[in-house]
Amino acid sequence: MKSLEKFFNPRNTAARKIKRIRRKEYKQGLDLYQQERSGIHYLKWLGGLQGTFRYAQGLPSNLVVDIGAGSTRGIKSISEQKFAKKFKFKATVLSINTVNVSQPDVDNLYSTNLKEKIDENLGLENVHITSAEALRPFANNSTAIVLSLYSLPYCGSPELAVQNIDRILVPGGIFKGVFPIDMLYALYGEKRLQKFTPLFEEYQYDIAVHVKNFFQSKIGILLAIKKDKERQISAQNVLNEDLNTLDASLKNFN
Repeated sequence: MKSLEKFFNPRNTAARKIKRIRRKEYKQGLDLYQQERSGIHYLKWLGGLQGTFRYAQGLPSNLVVDIGAGSTRGIKSISEQKFAKKFKFKATVLSINTVNVSQPDVDNLYSTNLKEKIDENLGLENVHITSAEALRPFANNSTAIVLSLYSLPYCGSPELAVQNIDRILVPGGIFKGVFPIDMLYALYGEKRLQKFTPLFEEYQYDIAVHVKNFFQSKIGILLAIKKDKERQISAQNVLNEDLNTLDASLKNFN
């Protein structure tokens, strides 16, 4: 019975679905998610982070949550940067047994390898096995920044994901993620930038978007700030600072 419960667990079902999607992506020459992504990947694909972290210093929380962090190598590197020193970092994964799909043996997707890497990077105590639709065990109004590097497009329910991001963010908290816009691979269905932007707007978030080319397609960086009467800094100003300081961040990256 225990094995059947494990098989039909919604989170495990989602993990198996994502594995199939990522295998298709890999066969088409695309590996967007990249479990072993680095801190440089975070800075480049998110369009910089200095403005985001500087803005968040005035919030009543210093917690940063990275949704779908893979091996946590990248978010660990971000946590070591000068602009992020005052923050605490947590991450989520759907499973601690999934290895990088970009490895030659794409069928060998379950191993203890990822668990070991997480422990070496951010530490198992800082990583929670949960979906974006639940974000357990993060408390209400507990988080300053939520990051998503190509993870939310894989979620089963964008509506639930945005609802829970809103639940854990403090007033004035900030979400920043990168999404496909017009990917030719059609693997994401509706779960592109165009799906998530209006969902955040429904929760009265201030929105800013930056679109960049990705080979023959486009991707979008979405920055959304939760409504807060005490803070009047616009999402566009924060995003502009991120973009303007990106080159310096890359130059000083350690």
